Amino acid sequence: MVEKKQVQVSFVISITEQNQRNTYKGKAVGELTSKDDIKYLRYIEKTDSGQVTNVWKIGTGHMTILRNGEVSVRQPLHIHAKTEGSYSTPYGTLNHYIETTRLKVMWGLNGEGKIEAVFKTILDEETARTHEVLLEIEEGSHE
Repeated sequence: MVEKKQVQVSFVISITEQNQRNTYKGKAVGELTSKDDIKYLRYIEKTDSGQVTNVWKIGTGHMTILRNGEVSVRQPLHIHAKTEGSYSTPYGTLNHYIETTRLKVMWGLNGEGKIEAVFKTILDEETARTHEVLLEIEEGSHE
């Protein structure tokens, strides 16, 4: 059975590279779809360079983040595992590795949810970024 709900998404994403930390915060209205044991969270994020469509495929012990905008990113996260993702620009696609050290997904009885993730993306031995993600989901639209 497929169940769809409109949700309010709040996010805080911090990315650290070479001891420099950048934090991004935002809110968006999205849609949460449940199908079997998988949840799909979709929302559009407004950035300085345009809009980015985000799709989070959330399972038990794993999650995949898909971002499509000026650049496209695919980041499969599996707790305590090394996975391969992609980063696509108009100039080409780069593959990178992802090491997930924390992945915590909590769902409440009233449709609310919280996702915490910490993972490292590794392009090569010299280019590594640590991502810390906090996503909070509330049922309904609050714009």
